[in-house]
Amino acid sequence: MKLDEIEAYLKDAELPEYIQLSNVEKVTSVQKFVNSHISILRANSGKRTFLPYYNRLLALVKILQHDNRSTPL
Repeated sequence: MKLDEIEAYLKDAELPEYIQLSNVEKVTSVQKFVNSHISILRANSGKRTFLPYYNRLLALVKILQHDNRSTPL
């Protein structure tokens, strides 16, 4: 998934206030997390040092997609 696709998905997604990304990663302000990570990635495009920012955003998307499938209509 490319950064543009992640950004488009998160723009339209209903974001929770906080979320647990892993056993050791808790995001307490998801909107700020998304905004800062996208800005950092845009400013440092192609630099492997910043891959963890991409990986955390991707983890967030996967969690949100899984939660949306699990929610009954």
